Amino acid sequence: LVVSLMAHPDPQTEALFNYFGFFLGIIFQEKDPWDIRNTVYPVLIYILIWIFSILKRKKFPTYNKKMLALGLLSMVLACVFFWRGLDDRNDYYRFHHGLWHVFVVMGLFHLFQASTPPGSVTFSILDIVLLRFRKLSLIH
Repeated sequence: LVVSLMAHPDPQTEALFNYFGFFLGIIFQEKDPWDIRNTVYPVLIYILIWIFSILKRKKFPTYNKKMLALGLLSMVLACVFFWRGLDDRNDYYRFHHGLWHVFVVMGLFHLFQASTPPGSVTFSILDIVLLRFRKLSLIH
């Protein structure tokens, strides 16, 4: 995701970042998959790489601001539910963990659209839900 948000002009460099992230994640998860640091560290490393790439190019990529805002909001909510889901004693049905998955998918859906070129057709999950209700004649 962060590689997509970098909007790298060179597809080979973008592929290299993707493979590096994949192997970085595998190495950290193999070390100890239940240690929360092994989830957080690779994410922080890639956020720092994203910030460094922006500073190096001295130009902020063009983003669809609505999609970026919806995606970041969804990811913040996902982090809240991830944190709450770590408490096995009070979340024994894994409800918060399930909500973490829901908000991560919503965040990914919007953030991948955030890096689309200006003028591209994008739509949010809310647009999809409202469109479905209109087709069912529940909303006029």
